[in-house]
Amino acid sequence: MIPCSVPILTLNSEKTLVRCLESVKNFDDIFLVDGNSTDGTHDIAKRYGVPVYKQVETDEPNVTITDFSAVRAAAYKRAQRDWILILDSDEYISEALKHEIEQAVMHNDTMTAYAFPYVMLLGNKQIRYSFNMPRADMRLYNKRSGIYLKEGKTVHEKFYLPETVRVVTFKNDFFNDIQPYRKALKKDAFYLSLSKKKILTKKTSLIRGEMMRAVILNFMRAFHILARSIAVYARHGFKESLPPAHVWRFMRYHFIISGYRLQQLMGKRI
Repeated sequence: MIPCSVPILTLNSEKTLVRCLESVKNFDDIFLVDGNSTDGTHDIAKRYGVPVYKQVETDEPNVTITDFSAVRAAAYKRAQRDWILILDSDEYISEALKHEIEQAVMHNDTMTAYAFPYVMLLGNKQIRYSFNMPRADMRLYNKRSGIYLKEGKTVHEKFYLPETVRVVTFKNDFFNDIQPYRKALKKDAFYLSLSKKKILTKKTSLIRGEMMRAVILNFMRAFHILARSIAVYARHGFKESLPPAHVWRFMRYHFIISGYRLQQLMGKRI
């Protein structure tokens, strides 16, 4: 068994959870942190002998996360091992990557964190080319390294990495599911609602010039996505590239965030 903790956040995750758990079944501390799912998530966990903890102390079913940083930080505190593998229920690791992880954990260099090359899945199609690829995400670290989740990031959480920590990228891939376009839009809408609440309800110390820069930056990100995507299609075609509809999703997200920032600049609050 690989001496490494694998905390997995779940909410009605039965469609992808089996594949996820199969990929890490040789790890010795796997557990779910669940939003009181009403599908087969708990049955799958029981089948694999995986304990399930609540994300929040309530019996209300199907609880959506409103602060991902806080929920993940609480989940990581439950980890019994020093090494933590960051994995979501719609992700899985390859056998080759598992071997790399095992070697790293056994080597036990606490001041090294590890990033994994990222491949998106859309149904049975592998997306290997996109505006944000090649990409490698930091997914394996040691609790003793001083790495921790930054507070206040309700979505798209970020880690603090001490200067003494180096990040090494593995050769082999991990895989992440992309939802079909319309379902992905609903997920985006939820994330945007959290961002809107954070931007327009929280007092800010930003001066007007900094607020304006935030507006412009998000517009620039959207057009950067467009320019990069055109270059990807010109070089690789469409077969293994992120579909244009999903490119528009990412652009749309930044346009909407720019709108929230502009409202913040104008003094609007909710």
